[in-house]
Formats: sequence, C-alpha cells, structure tokens
Amino acid sequence: MVLSLELLGSVGLAASVQARSRSVSGRESLNQPEQVHPQVSAQPTSLAQFSRDRPASLYAKAVRFNPPKVGSPRRRTGAAVRGGCPNASKDNLVALLPTTEPILTVSEYPTLFVYLPQSAASEAELTLLSDNKRQRVYKTTIKLPKAPGIVGFSLPKDGKLPPLQVGKTYHWNFSITCGPADQAEVGVVEGQIQRIALSPSQTNALKKTALRDRPAFYAEAGIWYDALSSLAQLRRSTPKDAAIATDWGDLLKSVGLSAIAEKPLIP
Repeated sequence: MVLSLELLGSVGLAASVQARSRSVSGRESLNQPEQVHPQVSAQPTSLAQFSRDRPASLYAKAVRFNPPKVGSPRRRTGAAVRGGCPNASKDNLVALLPTTEPILTVSEYPTLFVYLPQSAASEAELTLLSDNKRQRVYKTTIKLPKAPGIVGFSLPKDGKLPPLQVGKTYHWNFSITCGPADQAEVGVVEGQIQRIALSPSQTNALKKTALRDRPAFYAEAGIWYDALSSLAQLRRSTPKDAAIATDWGDLLKSVGLSAIAEKPLIP
C-alpha cells in the first residue's frame, strides 16, 4: 500500500551506468557500468567530496547501495510503540534509510518507507522541516494499515506544495501513537532528504536503462530513495519474481537492515 502525502524540492547529480539483465532462475551481470560521480548543486559539499575514486566494475550479483563517499552517521530506529496500544509488539518503528547522510533523491516527490510493527495504532503523523529544522514545511495525518510490514508513503503531485528543490536538504519525522500524545506514548523515526539533479550523461543513461535494472542504477549512483522506491514498484508488480525478491533483500542488507529484509512489503 502506498499512501499519498506531500513534500517539496529539487538537487544535482552526475554519472552514467549501463544496464544489467537477469532471469528469475539465475542472475548474471552483463554490462560494465561507467564510474559514477554524484554531485550536489547549491550545497557547500564539493563535487570532489562526492566523487567515487574507484575503477568501474561489473554489477555485483547482489544489488548493493553505494553511499556517497562523504557522509555523517545517523540514527534510523525509533522507540517501540507504547502507550494505549493493547497489541503492541516489541519491534521498533524503523525508517528504511542508510546509516549515513546525505540521503539522496532525484524525485520531486520521493517515497518514504518505514517498517510498522504490530500495534493497534490507526494513525501516524508526518512532518517535513526545512534544513535548519526550525521551519515546518508540511504536516499531515496518515491512516495506517492494520497489518505490520513495510509501507511506502508517496508525496503526491496535487499542487498543494511545490516539489523538493534541487540543492536543498529537508528533514522528516514520522510518529505513531495509540494513547495520549506525550513523548512516553509515541514511536518516532526521522530522516533526511537531499534532492539532486541528474547530469545530461546520466539522464541519457537512465533513458536507456530498463525498468528492471533501474534499482541497480540508482543504488550504484548512491541515490537511496529512488533505488528503494523503484525496486518496491517491481516487487509490487511482480510479487512472485524470486530474483526481484532477492534484490530487495540484498539492498536492505547492504545498509544494515537485515532484521526487516524479510518483512512483508504492504501493497
């Protein structure tokens, strides 16, 4: 299930990667990608800081996330859901994010993913903040599914908010509660979004890349939100494809999310 929200913005990136192809019964890397050099415009971070100084190589059999070279550690796991939740599990609320920042997207309205543990909570609150976390850009209430699992929340193009700006960083908070709205009652996770723009060469390479191979394209380029959302779309459209299911697990495990790699992706 993808629930519709909203966000903002736009940011810059560069590189090119050739497509790879695989079958359900066996996956084999075929093409050698070009070296990818993400870059961010309107940011203090330089292109040199973001470059990956390593030789081009064939795609690994596993889809692995290649984070930007310069990054700072972050926390992605919230407290367990408590307070008036009679059926709350001991699992934590988890944001599906890498452990370092910046966390990149090329989308105007990216999709955010969280793991929701078992609870009686029926609603969550999403808040989007500006880079300095002082200005609230957006806030909404979301209806939650009854079953636990991984859920994606897409930011809709409904005209209420402008797209994310290229070169700008945003922060989001996602919280759920079953009882009184105080800190002891709430499970909260937070994340960062920094939008970049593809270079002309990357844009051309992406156009030539099959939908099946785009998660690997984005993962190699260090563009987390698009790698995860494009792979989630493939999982939903072909739920019985074993190779795609394996890719999903490999991508989550590559950023230390092995504990929820086998959790269901809610349609």
